[in-house]
Amino acid sequence: MPVGVAITAKFYRGVNTSGVIAIPATPLSGSTGLLGTYIVESADPRFTAKVVERMDQVGADADFALLRSAPTMSATVQLASAATALILPGDCFEVVLGKDQDGSTDLPYARFVVTESGIAEAQGSARKQSISLRLDRQNSSNSLTQF
Repeated sequence: MPVGVAITAKFYRGVNTSGVIAIPATPLSGSTGLLGTYIVESADPRFTAKVVERMDQVGADADFALLRSAPTMSATVQLASAATALILPGDCFEVVLGKDQDGSTDLPYARFVVTESGIAEAQGSARKQSISLRLDRQNSSNSLTQF
């Protein structure tokens, strides 16, 4: 998803049970759990790694290792009106990354789960909300698990 390109995404509500958020089954479809349709703009994907420091026998830095982390993304979403539901942690959406050459089959899809959500703010006539997302490797196409 190129930076600066707005996409329309259907968000689905995660289910909060005793403080544990259950993500809906994949792939998402129909209206079960449908939160609403939003415009996702200014998406900024990040590919990160966790740094693990290695120490020698006396505790001095000796080396380090990098462990792959799931890709993350920050984005701004447009809310259609004051009545549009806010996006909360645990909500998710899927993006189909395109079609095959003859246009008949969807290419791999990526599911993103909201990990943080901000307060909606008015910007002109629109309401916007900042969110942070994480790629759900388990519920995305196999070709995306390499990230």
